[in-house]
Amino acid sequence: MFNIYKVLSVFLSYPSTDLKNDICYINDMIKNDKITLKDNSILLRDFLTFIDKNDILFLQEHYVSIFDRRKDCSLYIFEHIHGDSRERGMAMIDLLNLYKKSNFIISNKSELPDHIPVFLEYLSLLPDEKASLLLGEIINIVSVISKRLIKINTEYQKPFAILENLSPVKCDNKIVDKLLKESKFNINDYDKEWEEPKVF
Repeated sequence: MFNIYKVLSVFLSYPSTDLKNDICYINDMIKNDKITLKDNSILLRDFLTFIDKNDILFLQEHYVSIFDRRKDCSLYIFEHIHGDSRERGMAMIDLLNLYKKSNFIISNKSELPDHIPVFLEYLSLLPDEKASLLLGEIINIVSVISKRLIKINTEYQKPFAILENLSPVKCDNKIVDKLLKESKFNINDYDKEWEEPKVF
């Protein structure tokens, strides 16, 4: 059975050969679920075309350059709200408790609970109504990331556009604009950990 949250979780995870191998299978599921997916089926197919036409090394490098090296496009929900403060840790504890209530165990043990692919995997296990309501609670963050991805012209904006379409509530434009203006990220600045060590 096609579960759009599960598919989007895979799309927003680090690209793997498994994803490329599953393209035909996912395409078939999209064709069989056009009525439910509506306009999202076009966005899904466009993103699959992007995955299909590029080799795995390019996809992995592209992913890292957007989501790992750019703090403003971070896939960690609470990083956009709390940064690296203590409040983020408390928010993650609350999120973990929410996961436990549904007996959800994070499959990737190295990931934090506020990683968007992890959150989407959790939503995939819930009834549609509950999943959409929880998605609505983070829609402002989703919209902020989506707008930044549009600005840098990447196909990764399409999974975020789908999430915006799925949400039962629209983003608060005032909050989104405030978050966009508050970003101090410079496109030429990279985290220290990504810098090449100086030889001399």
